[in-house]
Amino acid sequence: MLVKAALTILAAVASVAHAYSSDYKFNKLSKQLAEQPSEPMVIDSKAFSLYSEAPRNYSLFVTLTAEGSEFNCNPCKLFASELSLVTQAYHRSGHKGHNAFFASLDFSVGREVFHKYKVTSVPFVFHFPPTEGPNKRVIKEPYELYDLNRQGVKAEDFTFWVERHAGIKIKVRRPINMKLYGAVSFAVVATVWGAFLLRAHIFAIVSEKKPWQMVSLVSGIFAHLLLACSLQNLYFSSSVLL
Repeated sequence: MLVKAALTILAAVASVAHAYSSDYKFNKLSKQLAEQPSEPMVIDSKAFSLYSEAPRNYSLFVTLTAEGSEFNCNPCKLFASELSLVTQAYHRSGHKGHNAFFASLDFSVGREVFHKYKVTSVPFVFHFPPTEGPNKRVIKEPYELYDLNRQGVKAEDFTFWVERHAGIKIKVRRPINMKLYGAVSFAVVATVWGAFLLRAHIFAIVSEKKPWQMVSLVSGIFAHLLLACSLQNLYFSSSVLL
């Protein structure tokens, strides 16, 4: 009976050890990522504790945020859209040989983590580098922090930091702003069409001598004023030197 009980305990211990291995956590992350490969993964406190603990054969970037309407955190919403650009660019590039996961932990489902790390302002990013494998990194603290207030909210700023700290190069491509292009195109078309309709009046104005004479007179006065100011400054500088 004692031998059987001992074997059962050993089997349970071995099962738990395997459950929290790097490969086990990597497979769980990959499975969750497959559901929305181009968006940051949404995790809670339990998942944060599991994925962030050693050992790790992957890089884990976790954004602590508070996007609930009661918090009115505009930087949180802004960085959420920027982080989506980063994850889209990372998975579009098909990085091989360096596994990285980008996740988001909201205060509504991560109170324990916020209290544990004494988080008082958001958003900011935890980086948990690999502790084993070919990309293993040894750092002083268990994690690295990306300070958005000091280092920037833009996706390009964040990817620059990711490359420096994790060796992962990500090229962000921003979507075309169709509203801006539409407005510019409309303005150009409207200008050309207006010039076409008023071409007779425009030709008459350009052909007149008086408007051009007025422009020449104003230009001459402006040039003389600039020359006078320059001479005055030169004289003042010479007086000071003397």
